[in-house]
Amino acid sequence: MQKLNRLATPTPSPTPTSVEDLIESVCRHLREISTIVKRFDEQNQLLLFEKINGYFSLMKQLYELADTANASIPLEVLDLLDQGKNPDLFSKECLDKTMGSISRTKIKADSLQSLQVALSQELEKVPQFADLVSTSAPAQTTLSSISPLPTATPSAAGR
Repeated sequence: MQKLNRLATPTPSPTPTSVEDLIESVCRHLREISTIVKRFDEQNQLLLFEKINGYFSLMKQLYELADTANASIPLEVLDLLDQGKNPDLFSKECLDKTMGSISRTKIKADSLQSLQVALSQELEKVPQFADLVSTSAPAQTTLSSISPLPTATPSAAGR
């Protein structure tokens, strides 16, 4: 009956800090196990078994949280980790792609604006369309006031 009551109450989804704390505990246990194994003698055998049991307990908790945690990690980030590279490179590449896209969009918008001005000037030369150009011309919106995002300088990034 107690098992049913425990299942009936909804468990809160894990917060990132609790998952992070759990992962840090796993890493700490692994470091401690490594230290005990490096300096192993028979007196430390019980302590080693306790640390290993604690490690398995933490891993079980992580495994249980896996179904409730909502985290998506792009495969590119995992590939960078497998290659031994900094996963921040993925963020930098995404930012660079976005900056390139913004730049291309700005160029297209400026080109369309130039086309609009050129067409308006040519239509004003034709007397029967001159009235249409002045009354139907949309409000001028310029994208030239939009500047690309500033790039981080090494001195600003270290602050």
